[in-house]
Amino acid sequence: MGGGSSDAARALVLLAELWGSRLSFEDLGALAASLGSDVPFFLVGGEADVAGRGEKVSPLPDSPPVDLLVVAPGFSISTAEAYARRGAGSGKGASPEEIASLEIESSGNYFGPNDLALAVLEIRPEMSILLESARSLGAESTITGSGSAVVVRGAAADAQERLASAFPESRIIRCRTLARQEYRLRTESSGGSQWTSHR
Repeated sequence: MGGGSSDAARALVLLAELWGSRLSFEDLGALAASLGSDVPFFLVGGEADVAGRGEKVSPLPDSPPVDLLVVAPGFSISTAEAYARRGAGSGKGASPEEIASLEIESSGNYFGPNDLALAVLEIRPEMSILLESARSLGAESTITGSGSAVVVRGAAADAQERLASAFPESRIIRCRTLARQEYRLRTESSGGSQWTSHR
């Protein structure tokens, strides 16, 4: 997950290694934040609290891996339009109960709140059909980011087949979360990284 953000974080690390940079992890994080809100997280990986606009990343102890289904719809949603719609006040009619249901601490939900979800549903109402179908086939589902996909936790055994049948234009991927150590093993170059010691 993370698309261009994870690619950007990896490119920063590789360039720092290639050029023999002596940048501290904090300096690398500041560069990452200048590239995009999600990029600093991908310098850390694993479970984390993220604050600000994404530049403040506090690693947390990793939970056990969780199996997920990612359902990418057969249509695109403009990230710029989602942010513009949110800025124009999408979802202002949400009730306190709806807002509380998105909070992890009070709801017990695995997925946290997504401030862009209501904007995505306004731009692409058909996304709500996909989201509701996913919810009926798993313990929990949500819209990722600015609407690039729906992700399902606790999917039924036949969820992938049923979603593929109902939404043949969608791409459905089985995956699981990565603990920080596994993330580092998969993303660090064979020679190691000088910036790891700063984490």
